Amino acid sequence: SDRKQDGLSLSGEPMPDPLVGSEFVAGLNKNTFRPYLQKWDIAMVMFYEGSDRLSIWAGKHLKKASGMTQRPNHTFAAINCSQNEDFCVEQGVANLPYFKMYSRGEDVGFSNNPRKLTFEDMKIWLEKFPVVLPCDQTIVT
Repeated sequence: SDRKQDGLSLSGEPMPDPLVGSEFVAGLNKNTFRPYLQKWDIAMVMFYEGSDRLSIWAGKHLKKASGMTQRPNHTFAAINCSQNEDFCVEQGVANLPYFKMYSRGEDVGFSNNPRKLTFEDMKIWLEKFPVVLPCDQTIVT
């Protein structure tokens, strides 16, 4: 598939998410989601709607948290559900913005109350969240 269409840089990594606007927050879509998240011990993903005021507010907190968080092999990412509607529904995302935690690509936690998730909370959540060990994962073929 075409790199630019998939939102990938020349190095093959996802480009920064346009709403969040941080080099530390990858912009994902249905094609880049799994391959990108599988590389990280822990990842926080914000699902959002581009013009939604609460999504914009949450994106500012995500940007701030992404520049402060200290943990080996972690990442932050975001996905615009107005451009990936079916995929967001498949991920069980009901209301936006919606935050989910992933460990090596596996869904391990969520928060559907973004008003209670400030950058301090995001930082603590990401730094303290346990990593899913390979033996805990179910391999789906």
